[in-house]
Amino acid sequence: MKTLLSFLFTSLFFITALWAQDLANPKGGGTLDVVSIHPGDGFSDIDFEGQISGYGSVYITFKVSSINTSKTSGVLDGQARTILNAVSYTHLTLPTTPYV
Repeated sequence: MKTLLSFLFTSLFFITALWAQDLANPKGGGTLDVVSIHPGDGFSDIDFEGQISGYGSVYITFKVSSINTSKTSGVLDGQARTILNAVSYTHLTLPTTPYV
């Protein structure tokens, strides 16, 4: 059991190290435009889009919500998507089936 726990801990450490982001040295740069703001009762949804170097077209949406009546603190929840910079499709092979 001790060996199994040691293995799991070591595996988790290496997986975390491989997928970690270095936020102290950001990559890319650019400007995002505010596309829309949808205010609600105690929250607002905000959408952004723009070009970020190294990533291509970036689309971000997030919701800001207050957690108290004085609205001095809250929660930020969101998602981001990207369409990577243009890729040459001249050598791209798509999987096909006889039913297409």
